[in-house]
Amino acid sequence: MDFNGLDFDMSIRIMKDSKIIGPGMAILLENVKRYESLNKATAKMGMAYSKAWKIIKNAESSLGAPILERRIGGSGGGGAVLSKDGEYLLETYQQFVEEANVEVEKVFKKYFECR
Repeated sequence: MDFNGLDFDMSIRIMKDSKIIGPGMAILLENVKRYESLNKATAKMGMAYSKAWKIIKNAESSLGAPILERRIGGSGGGGAVLSKDGEYLLETYQQFVEEANVEVEKVFKKYFECR
Protein backbone atom coordinates (compact mmCIF):
# COMPACT_ATOMS: atom_id res chain seq x y z
CA MET A 1 0.00 0.00 0.00
CA ASP A 2 1.35 3.43 -0.92
CA PHE A 3 1.06 5.91 1.96
CA ASN A 4 3.13 8.51 0.08
CA GLY A 5 1.66 11.99 0.36
CA LEU A 6 -0.69 11.22 3.26
CA ASP A 7 -1.16 13.83 5.93
CA PHE A 8 -3.50 14.29 8.88
CA ASP A 9 -5.67 17.01 10.29
CA MET A 10 -6.55 17.06 13.95
CA SER A 11 -9.10 19.22 15.71
CA ILE A 12 -8.99 19.54 19.50
CA ARG A 13 -11.89 20.61 21.66
CA ILE A 14 -11.65 21.08 25.43
CA MET A 15 -14.79 20.06 27.32
CA LYS A 16 -16.26 20.40 30.78
CA ASP A 17 -20.05 20.34 31.04
CA SER A 18 -20.03 21.34 27.39
CA LYS A 19 -17.43 22.50 24.90
CA ILE A 20 -15.25 25.23 26.39
CA ILE A 21 -12.83 25.94 23.55
CA GLY A 22 -11.99 24.52 20.17
CA PRO A 23 -10.58 25.87 16.92
CA GLY A 24 -13.53 28.21 16.26
CA MET A 25 -13.54 29.68 19.76
CA ALA A 26 -9.77 30.17 19.56
CA ILE A 27 -10.18 32.15 16.33
CA LEU A 28 -12.98 34.16 17.92
CA LEU A 29 -10.82 35.01 20.94
CA GLU A 30 -7.85 35.88 18.71
CA ASN A 31 -10.10 38.24 16.74
CA VAL A 32 -11.47 39.86 19.91
CA LYS A 33 -7.89 40.35 21.05
CA ARG A 34 -6.96 41.89 17.70
CA TYR A 35 -10.01 44.11 17.15
CA GLU A 36 -11.01 44.77 20.79
CA SER A 37 -14.60 44.15 19.79
CA LEU A 38 -16.81 41.06 19.77
CA ASN A 39 -18.87 42.63 17.01
CA LYS A 40 -15.84 43.19 14.77
CA ALA A 41 -14.48 39.73 15.62
CA THR A 42 -17.71 38.03 14.55
CA ALA A 43 -17.96 40.13 11.41
CA LYS A 44 -14.46 39.03 10.35
CA MET A 45 -15.49 35.40 10.87
CA GLY A 46 -18.91 35.67 9.24
CA MET A 47 -20.42 34.50 12.53
CA ALA A 48 -23.64 35.80 14.01
CA TYR A 49 -23.01 38.05 17.01
CA SER A 50 -25.73 36.22 18.95
CA LYS A 51 -24.04 32.86 18.32
CA ALA A 52 -20.68 34.20 19.52
CA TRP A 53 -22.30 35.71 22.60
CA LYS A 54 -23.95 32.36 23.42
CA ILE A 55 -20.63 30.47 22.98
CA ILE A 56 -18.81 32.95 25.23
CA LYS A 57 -21.53 32.89 27.92
CA ASN A 58 -21.61 29.06 27.95
CA ALA A 59 -17.83 28.87 28.34
CA GLU A 60 -17.83 31.53 31.06
CA SER A 61 -20.58 29.65 32.90
CA SER A 62 -18.72 26.34 32.71
CA LEU A 63 -15.42 27.88 33.80
CA GLY A 64 -16.91 30.14 36.46
CA ALA A 65 -14.86 33.07 35.21
CA PRO A 66 -15.24 35.85 32.65
CA ILE A 67 -13.46 35.35 29.34
CA LEU A 68 -14.21 38.84 28.04
CA GLU A 69 -14.23 42.24 29.65
CA ARG A 70 -16.95 44.31 28.05
CA ARG A 71 -16.82 48.06 27.63
CA ILE A 72 -20.04 50.03 27.53
CA GLY A 73 -20.43 52.31 24.51
CA GLY A 74 -20.03 56.04 24.67
CA SER A 75 -18.32 58.70 22.63
CA GLY A 76 -15.44 56.30 21.95
CA GLY A 77 -17.78 53.36 21.39
CA GLY A 78 -17.96 50.12 23.30
CA GLY A 79 -15.92 47.02 22.82
CA ALA A 80 -14.50 43.94 24.44
CA VAL A 81 -11.07 42.65 25.39
CA LEU A 82 -9.94 39.32 26.73
CA SER A 83 -9.95 39.10 30.50
CA LYS A 84 -6.90 37.76 32.28
CA ASP A 85 -8.62 34.36 32.37
CA GLY A 86 -9.55 34.67 28.69
CA GLU A 87 -5.92 35.37 27.80
CA TYR A 88 -4.81 32.36 29.84
CA LEU A 89 -7.45 30.10 28.26
CA LEU A 90 -6.43 31.09 24.73
CA GLU A 91 -2.67 30.81 25.35
CA THR A 92 -2.98 27.49 27.17
CA TYR A 93 -5.21 26.04 24.46
CA GLN A 94 -2.84 27.17 21.70
CA GLN A 95 0.19 25.71 23.51
CA PHE A 96 -1.64 22.44 24.15
CA VAL A 97 -2.69 22.13 20.49
CA GLU A 98 0.84 22.89 19.31
CA GLU A 99 2.37 20.25 21.59
CA ALA A 100 -0.36 17.70 20.79
CA ASN A 101 0.26 18.19 17.06
CA VAL A 102 3.97 17.49 17.54
CA GLU A 103 3.24 14.28 19.41
CA VAL A 104 0.53 13.12 17.02
CA GLU A 105 2.89 13.82 14.10
CA LYS A 106 5.28 11.29 15.66
CA VAL A 107 2.51 8.70 15.97
CA PHE A 108 1.33 9.44 12.44
CA LYS A 109 4.83 8.84 11.05
CA LYS A 110 5.10 5.63 13.07
CA TYR A 111 2.02 4.18 11.37
CA PHE A 112 1.96 5.85 7.97
CA GLU A 113 5.59 6.45 7.02
CA CYS A 114 6.42 4.69 3.76
CA ARG A 115 8.51 1.57 4.14
